[in-house]
Amino acid sequence: FTNLKLSVLLLLKDEKKGHDFVSSLNSEDFDKEYKKDMYLKNFDAIAFEKQGDTTKRDLVYSELSSVIEKYLQKKSSDKEAYMDLFYTKVKFQTKTEVIKEIDSIYKDRIRDNNFVESVKQTIESLPE
Repeated sequence: FTNLKLSVLLLLKDEKKGHDFVSSLNSEDFDKEYKKDMYLKNFDAIAFEKQGDTTKRDLVYSELSSVIEKYLQKKSSDKEAYMDLFYTKVKFQTKTEVIKEIDSIYKDRIRDNNFVESVKQTIESLPE
């Protein structure tokens, strides 16, 4: 139920209800330690975007990327976390930049070429 509600609130870009809902939850309600922060920062970024402040929006996404990267230092085999990281990065970087970063930094860390290629194809297929 929680994941469904969060997905709907994100799709609706309802930053107020989303932020309030996530704030009401405990960190332990999420399957990964960074997820609560991820959702809070996503709703913050939506608020900045609605205000037309893309600089602050991008800063929030950059901070979120750092949070996920810190998690990945401990759990380097977590493919879902890599997906969260790359999906976050593509929100404030170009698809080309993210794909180059995957090839230069993350490909050796992930060690699953099929997964890496699938991620890159997914990123390439995202709308601009």
